[in-house]
Amino acid sequence: MEWKPAQLDISCPPDLVLTNNLDVDPDFADNFARCARQCADGSSFLVQCENRAFQLSVVLRMIWLFRLSKRLEGTQFSVHHKLTFSQSSAVVNFAWYPGASSNNAPAYCFVASVRDCPVKLLDASDGRLRASYPIIDHRERFIAPHSLVFNLTADKLYCCFEDAIEIFNIQQPGEGDRLPTTPSKKSKGLKGKILGFLDRMNVDPISGIISSIAFSSSYDYYAIGSLTPSSQVMDNIALYSESNQGLVSIV
Repeated sequence: MEWKPAQLDISCPPDLVLTNNLDVDPDFADNFARCARQCADGSSFLVQCENRAFQLSVVLRMIWLFRLSKRLEGTQFSVHHKLTFSQSSAVVNFAWYPGASSNNAPAYCFVASVRDCPVKLLDASDGRLRASYPIIDHRERFIAPHSLVFNLTADKLYCCFEDAIEIFNIQQPGEGDRLPTTPSKKSKGLKGKILGFLDRMNVDPISGIISSIAFSSSYDYYAIGSLTPSSQVMDNIALYSESNQGLVSIV
């Protein structure tokens, strides 16, 4: 059966269905959740924790039916901790593979950005390493990206860090292609024209740590956001084209 995304009703506030506590770490009493994301089919969710670990929990859904004066039906949810994936250093960020489902073993995986390590593609069923994608700086040190995302066709991985984006073909582990977000003013084509215009307007291109990235759901554009505004009058958001890896606009 083909998976389809859920249709969300945004006309009213969401209801609280349940809450869940982290699995206790006896060696880290003050552990807490930094981020939690559900996989595509909602069967499980992954929590990024302060104690350098991921905690995987599964969601159980029970549909109940009964009849009193009329037929009623509803859904009850329960959650239980399944696995903990400890990492060698602090976790910076992570992202599920698009369409990840516990019922589809090849797609049940996620990428993790861990400090002083290559980007890891981890199997969500047991935490084993499937592949690694190194980002290396000029001093031969690993860079942990601050934000990462798969493209719409799920064959490329975009990893963002300071002043650049590293683009990987996920089927070919190893080094990727680097796209500077502060390219030289000598750049040619559309990118060069935009940079020339920005220079005449005394506006700098996007610089600093690229803290967020998101793809358009209907075209080949993607947007990035930086922690450093490009000027006092402009925001720190830029629009890129995936087809030619060129800067389209700065917002």
